[in-house]
Amino acid sequence: MEASHLSAERRTVLVVDDHSSVREGLGIILDEAYDVLFAEDGFNALQVLTSRRVDAVLLDLGLRGMDGFETMSRMFSIAPSLPIIIITIRNTAADAVRALKLGARDYLTKPFDEETIHSTLVKALAVPTSSAMRNASAREGSVSDSWRLLGSSNSYLRPQCLVVADHLGTAGLLRVVLDRYVPTNTSTKCFLAAQMLGIEPPACVVIDGSSWDANGVDFVRILRTRFAPIQVVVLTEEMAGNHRTATPADRDVVHCHGIGAVIRYVLGTCLLMGRASQSEMVSDHVCAALDFLRAHYGDQLTIERLARVAGMSRGYLARRFQRELGTSVGQFVMTLRVEIARLMLTEHKVKLDDVAALAGFVDPSHLSRAFRGRTGYRPGAYRRRFGLVH
Repeated sequence: MEASHLSAERRTVLVVDDHSSVREGLGIILDEAYDVLFAEDGFNALQVLTSRRVDAVLLDLGLRGMDGFETMSRMFSIAPSLPIIIITIRNTAADAVRALKLGARDYLTKPFDEETIHSTLVKALAVPTSSAMRNASAREGSVSDSWRLLGSSNSYLRPQCLVVADHLGTAGLLRVVLDRYVPTNTSTKCFLAAQMLGIEPPACVVIDGSSWDANGVDFVRILRTRFAPIQVVVLTEEMAGNHRTATPADRDVVHCHGIGAVIRYVLGTCLLMGRASQSEMVSDHVCAALDFLRAHYGDQLTIERLARVAGMSRGYLARRFQRELGTSVGQFVMTLRVEIARLMLTEHKVKLDDVAALAGFVDPSHLSRAFRGRTGYRPGAYRRRFGLVH
C-alpha cells in the first residue's frame, strides 16, 4: 500500500451497494487504510450514518427500494459536508450530471481499479464539501457540466486533456485513444471549447493544425489569460508546416507532426508513466492504422485492409490493438464511429440519416443501437439533451 493512502488517524468509509460481491471486493481494497462499514440499501445506509461516524461514502446508484439519488439527498440532510463518491455501472452523462449537481464529489464507473478508488478517496477526504459549493456547481449550467462529464470513462470530474479539431476523424480518434489513458474531452469548434472551459483547466490542449488560424490563436490567448500553465500542442501533418502562425503565444506552443507524435507527447505530458513506456503504449504500426482510420472511418473497413496499411499480419494487428488500446479492432472502430456521431449530434446541424451515413453505420437503426449501447441514449434524445448548436 502506498504511503499516500495512509493517515495518522484511520478514517471510516461506508460502502453502499446491493451486490455482496462488490461490498466484499471494496472491503478487501480499503481494509488496510480505512475502517469500512457496509450497507446493502439506502435505508440501512441512513441508519448507519445516524449511528456511526462516517468520513466518506462509496454509493451505488442502482439500489433496490430507495435509489442512490434519493439516498444521497437524505444523507446530505443528515451530514451536509459528507464526501459522497458514486460507484455505478450506469455510464451515462445524465446520471453523472444529476449526481454532481446533487453534491457527489466524484462519479466512478464499474469496473474500477484499486488505485482509482484510493486516489479518489484521498482527494475527497482532503477537500471539504459544502452546500455552497454544491449550489455553485449547480448554477454553472447543464451545457458546461454535460461537456465536462463526457470526458472520462473513469472519473467525470477531472479531464486532463482537451482536443479541439474541426476534422471529425481527428477529434474522434484522439478522444477514443487518449481517453484510455488520460481523461479527455473533445470539441470541433474553438468558440464552443472556449465556452466550455470550467474552473479547473485541463493539463494539456491539443489543437488541430487546420484550426490554427485566427480562431485558434484567440483561443490560445484565452487559455493563457485564464490558465497560464496549460501546455498547448498543435497537430500538423507531415507536409503541412505552413500551419505555424507567428503569434506571441506561439513561443509556448509545441508542434507535433502526425497523429502518433501527438498521442505520444500528450501521454508523456499528462500521464505518470509508471505502467509502460510511451513506445509500449502506442506502437508505430498501430499509429499507422489509427492515422488511416481517422481519414477513412466512414468507409467499409476490414481488419485485412487495416493490416495492409499498418504493414503487419491480420493476427498481429489484432493482438497489438488488444494490448495497446485494450479492445479489438472491430470494437475500436465502432467506438470511434459512435464518438464521431456524438460530435455531429452535439456540435453540427446534421440530420440523423446523414449522421448514420457519414459516421459509417449501415443505416439509422444501426446507429441507434450502437449509440444507445454506449451512451444510454438514442441519438435524437441525446441531441435534444446535450446539443450545443441549435
